[in-house]
Amino acid sequence: MTRFEKGCWSYATMAVVLKGRGLSHAAMAAKGIGASAPEVGLSMADARIPQRLKPLVLQEGNGMAEAMPLRKKEHVRSKKTRDRRGFAAIAAFCLLFVLASGSLHAQDTNQKQDDKPQFGKEPDHPHDPALDDTHPVAGPQQPKREEQIIVTQPKPGEEIDQQRARAALNAMYNALGGERWLHRGDYVLEGHTSSFYKNQPTGVTDYIQFHHVLANGTFVDRIELTKKRDIVQIWTADEGVEVTYKGRKPLPALQQTEYFRREHYSLDAIANVWLKDPNLLLIYGGTKVVARREVEEITLVDVHNDTVDVDIEKSTHLPLRRIFKFRDALYKDFDEDVEEYSDFHDVGGLPTPYATTRYYNGDMVAQRFVEKMEYKPVDPALFAPNAPIGKHKY
Repeated sequence: MTRFEKGCWSYATMAVVLKGRGLSHAAMAAKGIGASAPEVGLSMADARIPQRLKPLVLQEGNGMAEAMPLRKKEHVRSKKTRDRRGFAAIAAFCLLFVLASGSLHAQDTNQKQDDKPQFGKEPDHPHDPALDDTHPVAGPQQPKREEQIIVTQPKPGEEIDQQRARAALNAMYNALGGERWLHRGDYVLEGHTSSFYKNQPTGVTDYIQFHHVLANGTFVDRIELTKKRDIVQIWTADEGVEVTYKGRKPLPALQQTEYFRREHYSLDAIANVWLKDPNLLLIYGGTKVVARREVEEITLVDVHNDTVDVDIEKSTHLPLRRIFKFRDALYKDFDEDVEEYSDFHDVGGLPTPYATTRYYNGDMVAQRFVEKMEYKPVDPALFAPNAPIGKHKY
């Protein structure tokens, strides 16, 4: 009931009671009775009372109350008020539901805490060793369930793909020179090299490489940079050092890691290590177009799940690109290293790429151009710890 309706009821009731005592409207006004009527918008001449209340208005005269209908006014609630009340009811229901759920959860938690044995107190139920894992009951032990390793045999189509992949790799090494290329020995290479940052060159410098094969089959490299050849890098089978006029010091660990990683996926390692592994998996990826040339894609997977892709040009059977991926030690994602070979020249009867470009995650990072290459013996003294730096005769 609204404030207006309450006022109508109180005023009508008071008028009936006082009229029965013989008081008129004028007397009521003189005594100050009904002062609350203006507060609710009522007057003796015009009392606006809702139709559904049907109040009585007392008339002066014969002392009897005569029923007289008043002027009605319908009170219609606005849509906004109804919406607010509906939303309030929904909110109240949700609040009660949350409180009830929290109470049940608290009771469940308390029950679980009561079920836990208290430290320093004896449990309410007697201890049964048969229910305790720390005191197993003597008896036959159940055998542990072994993991079932399912080994699938390659399908006939997969065997054909492996044969095609191995045939393509054999054709590539035959095109490079076969056994002669695999045992090509010492050589001296001269040219230029440049590094790149965001696909822009950071500088070009002279590059001379001395490659020497040791008796145990491993090799060492001496790389001389700048025109004065006063910055020297010496790479052995397990270390990389830098020699300058300041002395000799190891190269940064990251640079050594990247160098030996590339050697592990190099074409020499694929021929001398990967293809000799009986557990090697070969995948023939079919043909595709790379640098406007049709190539055959071969994927090699070793026992450590390391993979390397080799793209072989179909017309010449020469390698066009080598790709491998590795997991980044910091961010745990995969990085891609790509090495492209182009501009093959015949050097001593062996096709040799005069241009080698490296990409790291799609960005060009290094490029090397060969101007002169010669297969000839290299002096082992160049790799000694006290080997001189600067220009020298070789």
